Amino acid sequence: MTNRDAAALYPQFMYEAILKEATGDPDFTFKTRNSPFPPSHVVMERKAGTDSGTLIFLTATTFSMLLTTIVGQLVSERTARLKHIQVISGMQLGAYWTANFAVDLIKLEMNVAVALITFYAAGQRFETIWFSYVLFPFGALPFTYVSTFLFNGESSAQTFTIFLHWSCIGMWCSLIFFLRWLKNTEWIADILNNICRALIPSYSLGSSIYLNSLVKDLAEFRAGTEGSGLNISDDHWNLDGTLGDGVI
Repeated sequence: MTNRDAAALYPQFMYEAILKEATGDPDFTFKTRNSPFPPSHVVMERKAGTDSGTLIFLTATTFSMLLTTIVGQLVSERTARLKHIQVISGMQLGAYWTANFAVDLIKLEMNVAVALITFYAAGQRFETIWFSYVLFPFGALPFTYVSTFLFNGESSAQTFTIFLHWSCIGMWCSLIFFLRWLKNTEWIADILNNICRALIPSYSLGSSIYLNSLVKDLAEFRAGTEGSGLNISDDHWNLDGTLGDGVI
């Protein structure tokens, strides 16, 4: 009875033995078929949350490392006076930043394309996060360029960049999103969510992944409880959902 199939096979053998005795036919047999119920909503919700957590970890690791390499190059050029020499030689700063942005945008968008194709090939049918992924470089690159002026050392700039973006994508968006499910912390989490979305592009990328999978459940929870947070629409394409994360 310790076998995993015992619960299904034991009644089969028992009823078959009874019918053999009742019919007087020792060769009597019959077959039954067990059809499992489809996965429940709770199971599917749990799976969506697990998939989102895995996707966020991979995204945080990949894009934080890419932005770190960009920071290192810019700080190195500035501290080694290479940019200054180019300016003296007649280079326009507008051309310098435009060229850097164009090259870095191509590098990031290539990685975005590979990531989305990989997610699709792995069976992850995310409906709206492609929008945030495609627009992410347009917000992350200017933010990264500005942050380079805070540091005079390449190593300190890289350490700050990888920690900031990895923690925002992989940790802070997860913490704040789950605080939005608690009645006593809904309003605090909503305020923090809006502030982080407005200030840090990488946070918006992580937030869009959770909203893509669980925004309908969050909206249903908010509608069914009298919490302290804001009313949330289950529509992805509004400023509360993926559209807002992508635009901001």
